[in-house]
Amino acid sequence: MSTVLPPLELFLVRHGRSEADQLGVIECNADFPLTHYGQQQTHQLLAYLQTQEYNFQALYASPLLRASQTAIILAEALELDMITDIRLAEKDVGQMAGLYREDAEKRFPLPPGGLMPHHKMGGGTGESMLDFRFRLHECLWELREKHAGKSILLVSHGGAINEILHLLLQVPEHVVFLSEDAVVHHLVWGEKVYLRLFNGHGHEPTPEPGTKQAPPQTEKNSETPDNQGSD
Repeated sequence: MSTVLPPLELFLVRHGRSEADQLGVIECNADFPLTHYGQQQTHQLLAYLQTQEYNFQALYASPLLRASQTAIILAEALELDMITDIRLAEKDVGQMAGLYREDAEKRFPLPPGGLMPHHKMGGGTGESMLDFRFRLHECLWELREKHAGKSILLVSHGGAINEILHLLLQVPEHVVFLSEDAVVHHLVWGEKVYLRLFNGHGHEPTPEPGTKQAPPQTEKNSETPDNQGSD
């Protein structure tokens, strides 16, 4: 990832807990809002960011509701304009979105030999992994050029952030970066890429009071339900 541009300070934020996390359904391109607890988590993340005295110049966000609600809380307090970019949205798994995993596996079984990068997810109703990666890579490189020498926030989703970290850190495919609710990852992208902070937050990673705890974040839950889905 070598470049002659001045380094970019990149802060990747995953949204707070959403209603889909509580329901245990595949989220991805389904548009669920934050829970009340997710809003609280975001305010705690904001307080954490403010204690660090970062100087952000721009804030970009996925247009999906859970991310845009998170971004609005941050943008208003940090006195930044929220710029939405559809390329920061989570994977489009088509008609799988919003389904319980058991139902999705019955309706959209994986093809023989597994899902290939060019296969469209959700039985052909969504986008392929190649499409997903391309739009994220395109967005990231545009922002790298536009904001060289500055600090920016990107508010996105678990699967999208995992893909961005793979691009920047050049790690093997089997490595998965799991983002908790309402966390920030801090990277410095110059001639080399430095991961300064991973899963930073100002709150305890506990379940929402009075609700059933969401499943652990593995490749088999709403965060990454299988190689077709993400959060």
